Formats: sequence, structure tokens, C-alpha cells
Amino acid sequence: MRVSAKAEYACRAILELSRVHKITEVIQINEIATRQNIPRKYLVQILLQLQRAGLVKSKRGATGGYMLARGPSDITLGDVMRTTDGALLSVECLEKGHGSEITSNETDAVLKDVWQGVQQGLEQIVDDITFEVTVLTPPVEIDVSDPMEYLTKIKVGRDGLIIRHSFYSGLLLPQVPGEYGWSVEEFLQHTCHKAGLEKDFWKSGKAKIEKFEGIVFKEETPNGEVVREKTHGS
Repeated sequence: MRVSAKAEYACRAILELSRVHKITEVIQINEIATRQNIPRKYLVQILLQLQRAGLVKSKRGATGGYMLARGPSDITLGDVMRTTDGALLSVECLEKGHGSEITSNETDAVLKDVWQGVQQGLEQIVDDITFEVTVLTPPVEIDVSDPMEYLTKIKVGRDGLIIRHSFYSGLLLPQVPGEYGWSVEEFLQHTCHKAGLEKDFWKSGKAKIEKFEGIVFKEETPNGEVVREKTHGS
């Protein structure tokens, strides 16, 4: 079995939508493409496929975008791969309409049973695979009397940021500043830029700035106990 580029891109898109699930209503297609390095022309087609399969849904308009149609824990790797690539294992004798012709002798019948077993094994792997689930905590407004206090109330590696002003808003996830080696001030500047504001707008005292955390949960064993994983900054 070979995993297609389309399947990989679809998994990346679902992963990006999972990261912001319940934090922001929608995420725009250009942001998904940039964050996950997916060619936009392919992403349009992939998201339409995922939408038809009931895995994602969209919102139209200037503030529109895409969101998950159900919770991240209710979407499996198998769901995504079948949507983009169809059957996980394509064997002629397993395809509908060929059985009576191909299984004409005992050897063919035995091989058909073997291939069915392989197919079922693959399906079980992708449907039962252990996933880490990142739950984003509800955003909380940072209470300050002086904007410079933000520098001591935000922790890189732990906090994500949302900046709002009038009709403008921007969100950056907790892992972003760590990926780029930003300081707290640079994190604030980039979040302002994401919102379409001047980079130092956070100093004006006019912005509403909220922070949230990403809590990672994983199964210790497949279908086993779910535990919280210690992350950087926690």
C-alpha cells in the first residue's frame, strides 16, 4: 500500500483544523495552505472531498473558511484515507463483480481469503491508530493596567494568543513562537500583524489580548488509558 500525496495533504489539513477546533470558528484556506505547506490548488479539491464526506464544513463570505464537521477524536486516519484514495488495498479478486470469474479454483479461493485478511488488518490499523489530541483551553483575557505587563504575563511555549480590536482579530497557537524562536514581544508583534494591525498596536492599550494553552492527551496503549502529556512550558 502506498499513501498518496493527496491523502497526506488531507491529513495535514485535518490536523490544522484540529489545532484550532473550538478556539476560532473557521480558518481560511490560505492559512491552512501556508501552515501545512500544501499547494493551494490541490487543497481546494481536497477540502471539497472532505466536505462531501462529512469531515469538514465551510462558511461562505469575507470572514468565511473551513472547520471540522465533528470533533477531532471522531475522525480517524482511515476516514481521511478512504475519502481521498478509496479502498486501502485494491486487489482485483476483492472488487465487486470479479469473484465468480477469478475464484474458479481452490488456489484462487485461498488467495482471496489471504488478501481479505490483509485488507482487514490494514483497516484495523488505520482505524485504531493511537493519536495525540491537543485540547485548546478557553481563551482568557489578560488583565493588565500597563500594556508592558503583557511581557511578564505571557509565557512562550505555553500560551497561545488572540488579539482583537474592532473588526480585526488574529490568533497564533502556542507552538508558533517556539518554532521561530520569538521572544514574548516578537510573539505579540506577530499576533498583531496576523490581525492586520500595526506590529506594536499591543502597546496602545486599545487591544483585547487573550491567552490560551494547548493541553496534549494521548493513549498509553491503543484503546488504553488516556493521560495528559507534559509539554514544554507547562
